[in-house]
Amino acid sequence: DLNPQLSSAAGRFNSYELPAGPVVFRIRAEGYVEQVFPVDVPAEGVLQMFFPMKKEVAPPAKKAVSISVLDDGRKPLSGAEVTLSGPASGTFTSDAQGRVLTDSDAGILVITAAGATHGPRTITVAVNADSDDVIKAELVLAKKVEPTVGLVAITEKRINIKKKIQFVTNSGEISPESFGLLDEVAGIIRSNPQIARIEIQGHTDDKGARRLNVELSQKRADAVKAYLVNAGVEASRLDAKGFGPDRPVAPNITSSGRAQNRRVEFHIKDAQ
Repeated sequence: DLNPQLSSAAGRFNSYELPAGPVVFRIRAEGYVEQVFPVDVPAEGVLQMFFPMKKEVAPPAKKAVSISVLDDGRKPLSGAEVTLSGPASGTFTSDAQGRVLTDSDAGILVITAAGATHGPRTITVAVNADSDDVIKAELVLAKKVEPTVGLVAITEKRINIKKKIQFVTNSGEISPESFGLLDEVAGIIRSNPQIARIEIQGHTDDKGARRLNVELSQKRADAVKAYLVNAGVEASRLDAKGFGPDRPVAPNITSSGRAQNRRVEFHIKDAQ
């Protein structure tokens, strides 16, 4: 109930003479959190106290996020439903340019998009609070087709697929036509928790430099792993390894043989 006092440049002040017993100090300072300190004043002598103050922390700045939804021909897909979870949440509809503009706190943003005739597709995007750039995300939605159930089977040592995973030529980008197949692979893995470890193997034919083929096979194995993680498979269960042309399953002397060698395989390394 006494008049307030100001601390010196050294952060010190001498209080009024106070009666013995409990006293409460309320301390305010610009840039610091206002705090209350209870003190038990002795009947005699001088009491020296130290009051640690906490700095105010500004709320994290939100970052602009630009989301583009495209069809499998990479044309803007308007009217798609876009759902966000994580540091930002909500459901939006893509505009005529297939875009959704929003903002988000820092963290891992989960984005799911689906159209009336396309999708769904889920990706994760890291929102960096220190970045000055707009965070950009792109989702390519494949046209809905009948489920590919029956194209995936589990054996003791492998997950076999009856169709090949397709990629853009000389690229690690998965072709939208293979999204359904990979969704089925993800479903099989999720429904078999006893499979603790799977090695995703990328393989190529022998055309071109070996180093470039190994790099390409690694990119493709990594892309498949990323797709499965986005589809709900724990990353800790997946390893990605590119072998390039080193493990052919057919002679690299005909176009048919080379096509067989360009493949992705799923090998079970640990099952409980």
